[in-house]
Amino acid sequence: MFSVCVLVSPLTAGALGSSGAGVMPLMVLPFLVLMNDTKFVKNQTNAVVGNATLAILTVLGALMAVLVIPLEILGG
Repeated sequence: MFSVCVLVSPLTAGALGSSGAGVMPLMVLPFLVLMNDTKFVKNQTNAVVGNATLAILTVLGALMAVLVIPLEILGG
C-alpha cells in the first residue's frame, strides 16, 4: 500500500527540478568569487563593469526563479 504524503505531483517535481532559473544564482556566485581571486587568476581578474553586469544578471535570475517556479506549479 502506497501511503506517502506527496506535496506535488511527480510531473511538477520534474518540471521544478529542470528549472534553470532557480539554480543559476547558486552556480554563478562561486564563479564570481573565483574570477576575482588574485591568488587564483593572478592579474586576469574581472573589471568593475564585468562584475556589475554579472551581479545584475544574477539578481535578475533570482527574480525569475521567484516568478517562474510558482507559475510552473500553478500552470501545470
